[in-house]
Order: sequence, then structure tokens, then C-alpha cells
Amino acid sequence: MGTDVEDGPETVGMTTTTVERDHERRDASVRGVLWVAAGLLGLGALIQVVLYFHMEGLWRLRQRGLPPPSPVASALPSEPPSPRLETAPALDLRALRAGEDAQLHGYVWVDRGAGIVHIPIERAMDLVAEDAKR
Repeated sequence: MGTDVEDGPETVGMTTTTVERDHERRDASVRGVLWVAAGLLGLGALIQVVLYFHMEGLWRLRQRGLPPPSPVASALPSEPPSPRLETAPALDLRALRAGEDAQLHGYVWVDRGAGIVHIPIERAMDLVAEDAKR
């Protein structure tokens, strides 16, 4: 059977020749497996192309079946209502801070008739401190 068995004291029941080992060549053909894989990839690509054109045809059919858009739809605003997403957050923050600084550090009439004035925050803190000392 391709193996020699020795019955010496050191090799009792052990084979002394090596059996050549290799992969099984009769079960599956590598070339056949690769052809099947290529065929499946080709079939998948063909299915994708067919589905694309099928969906395009269905979309055109659906668009033909829709009524024309209402005239009211053209009167709708072109952009969403506020608050919108910031497209330049750094510029928006700079503008916000500039407005806050102008309000905090400037004089502005709140109600000229009643004599109400918005004063800078530093001046307001000084007046509060003077009031607390009295």
C-alpha cells in the first residue's frame, strides 16, 4: 500500500516511508469554479442593467400619468422658513458677537419719550456699585 512497517524495537507499528500528499484533483475543478464565479458576476451585472432600464421606463410612465403642477405650487417660497442651516458659521458668530458687543458697550434709546436709555454695561456696574456704597 505504499508504506513499509518495521517491527524493530524503536519503530513498532510505525511507517518508515512518507506518503506523498497533495490536494484532491478529482473533486472540484478550479477552472470550473472560476467560470461559475465569473458567470455569476456577469449575470449580476446584467440584472443591474436590466433593472436600471426597467426603473427608468416605470419612472417615465409615472411622470406622464401625473397631472400638471398646481399654479399655487409656483407661489410657494423657494427657501425654507427660518431658522435655516448656517452656511458660514464663523461669519454668523462674528456678526452675532459684534451685535452683542454693540448692545453691551453702547448707548441706545429704548424709549425716548419716557427717557429710558440703554447704557454700557461698564457704566451700569459702576452705578450699581456707587448705589451699594450709599
